[in-house]
Parts: sequence; structure tokens; C-alpha cells
Amino acid sequence: MTERDAKVEKLLRKYPVVLDWPVAWGDMDAFQHVNNVQYFHYFENVRVSYGDVLGLGEHKRKTGVGPILADAHITYVRPVTYPDTLALAVRVAKIEPTQWRMEFLAVSHGQKCVVAKGDCITVFFDYNNTRRTNIPEGIVAKCEKLEGRSFQL
Repeated sequence: MTERDAKVEKLLRKYPVVLDWPVAWGDMDAFQHVNNVQYFHYFENVRVSYGDVLGLGEHKRKTGVGPILADAHITYVRPVTYPDTLALAVRVAKIEPTQWRMEFLAVSHGQKCVVAKGDCITVFFDYNNTRRTNIPEGIVAKCEKLEGRSFQL
């Protein structure tokens, strides 16, 4: 793991799940910066890590209820080039009965600033009955514990 600079740590302080991710040479495009689609992959990895902390995969295996991505957006702030390491951060911003909105940051260790930010809507889905369903109470409680705050549904 790359040691994070104090300025980088300060940018990440409100995000409970953070991954340090090395930029690969192959992540860059013909314009010699990380290709825009790579950020969707980066944010997917940290989103899945958040779900792993909550046990969403195990919950889906047991009950058939789990998350499904409904919408995703990214704002590109600064170009990134190889070599660099990104701190990828995620938090839940808002919970509604059947979905939550997550917010992402990509912070460059080399530039010591935010290089991209994004958000997504994750819907909870009953895969056995192919329909949207409420977020299970136990999952909301785990999320509140991880985030260190309560969400009003």
C-alpha cells in the first residue's frame, strides 16, 4: 500500500471505504492520460469493496436480494498519467426505501488533489422475483454503523 500524504488524507476523511489503486500504463489512451472509461472501473471496484464490508454478496446468496446499479455519473477534474496511484473513496450520501445514492472521489497521490468525482444510484433488487425491493433493515443498520451516522428513510 502506498502511504498517503496528509493533504490526500484530509480529502478522504468523510469516506469510510478507500482503496489505493495504482494507475496501469494500459489505462491511458492515445491522448496520454487515463481514459475516461477507466474511472467507471475504478469506482466499480471501490463500490464493490463497500458492499463487501456490508456483506452484500453473502446476503444476496442467502436471500436473492442484492444491489444492482441503476445510474452512474462521473465528473473529470484533472487528467491523470502513469505512473500514479489513486485513492478511490466511496460513501453513501442518501438512503431511500429501495435505493441509495453513493458518492465517489478519485484522489491522485502524485497531484495531491481530487482528479475525478462521481455518484451512482444503487437499487436493491429481488433477483428471484425480478423486481425492486426495500433495502433490508440489517443492511441499513450496517451502513449506518460504517458511515457513523443515521439515515432517515
